[in-house]
Amino acid sequence: MSKLLLTTPEILTVIDGAGPRDIDNWLARLEHLSTEYEQPGRGRARRFSRLNTIELACIGAFVSGGAKLSEAAAYAGAVVRNTRYLGQPTREWMIFSPGYAASAIGSDGKALNLSKVGHELGSTVLTAFNVGEIVRRVNALYAAEG
Repeated sequence: MSKLLLTTPEILTVIDGAGPRDIDNWLARLEHLSTEYEQPGRGRARRFSRLNTIELACIGAFVSGGAKLSEAAAYAGAVVRNTRYLGQPTREWMIFSPGYAASAIGSDGKALNLSKVGHELGSTVLTAFNVGEIVRRVNALYAAEG
């Protein structure tokens, strides 16, 4: 896809519930992302690729759902790998028990039985986010800007 790089304010339009400080905080706390991103120079804004933005949007979704940042980054990296090689995530939805991203399961969303999922995860509370929609929104943003 595109080699277009966008700034933090531009990518925040597709990262639900996050602000500029969240992005800076995640990048400062994580040893690295699975995708390389441009380091800002003196007086220059940091810029992100399409895959960086998918990864950060998924990190944001996991963190918003109660996952630890390190777990969120690991799972977001897996989404990026699938998207990079397949052009799309392998599952439309990610579902997990709040605070336990390690329990995450993927679903295509069709004929999803939440009672069964809750039982499998051993939880009465579930967090879900639409990975497919994240990728579609990011792709649309980069297509519109390109």
